[in-house]
Amino acid sequence: MLNYITKLVEFLNDEINDVPVKASPEAINAPQYYDLMDAKGVILVWLDSVPNYADINKRIETEELRTHIYHRTNWVVVSVGLRTFAGAPDLDVLVEKIESKLIHLKIGDYSPLRPISISKLMVDANNVYWRQLLFETRKKIIGHPVQLVL
Repeated sequence: MLNYITKLVEFLNDEINDVPVKASPEAINAPQYYDLMDAKGVILVWLDSVPNYADINKRIETEELRTHIYHRTNWVVVSVGLRTFAGAPDLDVLVEKIESKLIHLKIGDYSPLRPISISKLMVDANNVYWRQLLFETRKKIIGHPVQLVL
């Protein structure tokens, strides 16, 4: 999944020129602690949840071996932080631009990104304004049965 985040960051860096885009370790979970220093803003991208597996073939009514299909769901968080000084892009305009670029974006074997929510405006102690966009993507995993003959 790290490769997925890397490709997403590369895509956003090519598409969005207003502020730099960086991959952030998922453990950070608090973008307000990211030091902007002299930058006018930053876009952080990370995974929010541990992948879960949902088996759509839960009920097997016979003893026959069947192929199981699992869906691995991941949430991708895009956190946008901007300082408020002359020349800085408008936060809401930047968020809309990012959402329009990412909506239905497909990377690798994962499903297209589906927007889930956009957070309310948050302000940290350094007067940096933050908004978070939450997207969902899924990957279908097929588990083929193995028959052992003893």
